[in-house]
Amino acid sequence: FPTRRSSDLVPYQYKNYDDNVFPVMGILGTPVIDRTAGVIYLVADTYNGKIDNFHLHAVSITTLKDVTSATLIKISARLADGSTWTFNPKYHLQRPGLLEANGSIYVAFGSNGDTQPDQSRGSIARYDATTLSFLGSDVTDTLKTATSYYLSSIWQSGYGVASDSNGDIYFSTGNSDPSTPSYSSSFNRPDSVVHLSGDLTSLIDSFTPSNYFQLDQGDTDLGSGGAMLLPDQPGSTPHLVVAGGKDGRAFLMNRDN
Repeated sequence: FPTRRSSDLVPYQYKNYDDNVFPVMGILGTPVIDRTAGVIYLVADTYNGKIDNFHLHAVSITTLKDVTSATLIKISARLADGSTWTFNPKYHLQRPGLLEANGSIYVAFGSNGDTQPDQSRGSIARYDATTLSFLGSDVTDTLKTATSYYLSSIWQSGYGVASDSNGDIYFSTGNSDPSTPSYSSSFNRPDSVVHLSGDLTSLIDSFTPSNYFQLDQGDTDLGSGGAMLLPDQPGSTPHLVVAGGKDGRAFLMNRDN
């Protein structure tokens, strides 16, 4: 990536000494290539010596130049108590692979491990594939709790966000509060497989294991693996998705229910 300098790289010390990526961070999430457009989309985390920022780039695969101005990633969400949470790049990593669908690029975020759970929340944002204009976002945990422990990160060990033929979006989430059960169908989806509309405005469906709180307590995230959509199957249940995490179980689910 020709516009990056070694001084731009984000030191792990700045990211609260999270050594999941060591010793520096830059482009983590697997880029996505649009072969028809001749463009590779990627997210770069850059550091100016004081703060870091994530930018979404659209780069020509022949000239390696930006085909349009890079977009600074900014996300916010209205929380359950009416307050507003604002994405702070210092407490997040862009680990999941990018997705191109619906004429858009989808970018998902997780945390710096569990090092700052009062700041980090899982989130996914959508950008126009031509202009890189921001088109909306979803945050997986919008609770405001006494323990100030959030997460429900989207990290998936680097696996990409998925989409189906309808343009719907699928991903898995990681652990949340280990001290208090925090699942909420409206406000928090820890250790879950999540099915969103392509515009990220509607939660269509989700699956959360009945023992999700034990997973929270043991840091045994379901979201340590991705959600993989299978090809259409014969029979009465044609649309399947499979996901699994740290505890060794695989879940085979009906995408339609």
